[in-house]
Amino acid sequence: SLYACYIFHVILEHLYVLGALTDEGKLSDPLGLQMSRLPLEPIYAKAMIISSVHKCSAEMLTLVAMLSVESVFYQPRDKLNEVHTHLNY
Repeated sequence: SLYACYIFHVILEHLYVLGALTDEGKLSDPLGLQMSRLPLEPIYAKAMIISSVHKCSAEMLTLVAMLSVESVFYQPRDKLNEVHTHLNY
């Protein structure tokens, strides 16, 4: 469909802007190849790779981990009523 082609084009453009693709649409070497090996969103993969150059991988790993989950706060299901009761006061 036309919409699927548009989305595909946007994704390729995003990867190109990040430096993961060459002008020919192939994986760039080394950045694109390194990014493709990481099980992360492309922007996070690039951030992790660049952080190693700047010697801040531990800090970036924390940020990527926090951004990769829906919520960083643990909410045990058996305590939800207690939380809601407390918040209503």
